[in-house]
Amino acid sequence: MLRWVAHPEQGCSELILISWDRHRLLAKTAGALAANGLNILSADIFLRADGLVIDLFRVCTTSLTPVTSEKTIGSVNELLSRACMGEEIDYAKLIRSRRDDSPSPPVEWQDEFPVFAGLYNEPRRNHTTVD
Repeated sequence: MLRWVAHPEQGCSELILISWDRHRLLAKTAGALAANGLNILSADIFLRADGLVIDLFRVCTTSLTPVTSEKTIGSVNELLSRACMGEEIDYAKLIRSRRDDSPSPPVEWQDEFPVFAGLYNEPRRNHTTVD
């Protein structure tokens, strides 16, 4: 199940994904969003003991606005559905083709969004936290 909720006052949308866990689900979701030119602002990923995944992505367009285009939402949903049904999708190719067609972001944006990623295996070795 995918559900989109726009939050114009926050300049983003939420994508709520509820599914049974499957191989590379997070990568497939990130690929579908990136292939449609969407920015992932944050993600909260939950996996229940019975294998149910509940993911909450906060995303926005490259203009820092909520995702409201039905075409974009439909494209993300369709790409993710195809990927979860087992189709091999070349996300890198889709992202490159999109990059070639779109203008570069303003130079001043380079300093606005510091990038940090951290992986933590403590306090439990059988869980990983991505920050």
